[in-house]
Amino acid sequence: MPAGIAVFFCLAEILCRLFNLTNVLDADFKFFIRNVDNDLRAPYNQEDALLMWRMKPNYKEGFIQTNTMGLRDTDYALRKPPAAFRILCLGDSSTFGMNRLLSETYHAILEKRLNQDDAATPHRFEVINGGVTGYTSLQCLLFYEHIGARYAPDLVVCYVGVNDAKQAFHLSDKDILQTNMPVAVRVFTNRVLLKSSFYRVLRKLLLRATRRNIGGNGHKVPRVSREDFRANIVELQAACRKRGAALVLIRPPVHFRERRVRNEEQAEFVARYESYEDVLVETAAAHAIPLLAIPEMAREHEATNESLFDDSTHPSTTGHQLIAKRLRRFLTEKSLLPQRSKPQLPGKPFPTDR
Repeated sequence: MPAGIAVFFCLAEILCRLFNLTNVLDADFKFFIRNVDNDLRAPYNQEDALLMWRMKPNYKEGFIQTNTMGLRDTDYALRKPPAAFRILCLGDSSTFGMNRLLSETYHAILEKRLNQDDAATPHRFEVINGGVTGYTSLQCLLFYEHIGARYAPDLVVCYVGVNDAKQAFHLSDKDILQTNMPVAVRVFTNRVLLKSSFYRVLRKLLLRATRRNIGGNGHKVPRVSREDFRANIVELQAACRKRGAALVLIRPPVHFRERRVRNEEQAEFVARYESYEDVLVETAAAHAIPLLAIPEMAREHEATNESLFDDSTHPSTTGHQLIAKRLRRFLTEKSLLPQRSKPQLPGKPFPTDR
């Protein structure tokens, strides 16, 4: 009997691959992402049962390149060198560096500047890019727990919130990810089941049968509720503390000029996002989490700061430079960086210092 079952599954797998059925039927996860966020369409992303999606390891095309862990960065040894001080940057496409070369992103600029100007310390600074396009606070939390923490960062910087407020589907991220499912099951799904064409076809058919692939009668919910947004931040702080890391939050710079809010739906999103900003500020204050706000990129300066943005949420090259500058100053003021062993000589100014 077991032999017969094994033969059946082997034949089913062969047929699914032979007729390329997954290309036609395996739209279950992509269906969710097309409705929740379109970032799975990016060729550098892949499905992940733990994170919903993540970047492919060792991907290279154009100016996008990932390392062996699937991060848009150079390879860092998982075992932290004794003299290294590591900063892990979590976030969405702004941290990922949408439309930017890796060298133009705020974390790359920060790493270079720290190692140039803080050469008097015995430490080597490593600033690791853990940003993934489309990520929410839930995905950042899970990314840190399953991937980021393996780098043993001393400091975690989280720049997230815009995607949490997006409202495009009837299931939240937590519902789609089914975070109550045991981690071992989801790891097994990643390592074994997702490689099976037969499994993916069966899963799609099951979703159709249970009608989970329909639009929920048009009722849309935020990807992450405000309550869960608050809880994710608190849980991320606890996860960092458990591993001996400090957490710093960045209040996401946004540029919602009136001319960009063209209809009622966009205006409603802006209002909803502002309520998430309030949650971020309140949670940081309540739990003593350092929160960096960048005055030059604040809403009240939208009339004059357009050059700092590519669009409503993504910083321009100059914007990334400014974020790096403000973040370095903030970390120094909060005494979150290793102390210098001797007085610091003035360093070269950032381009935005002028």
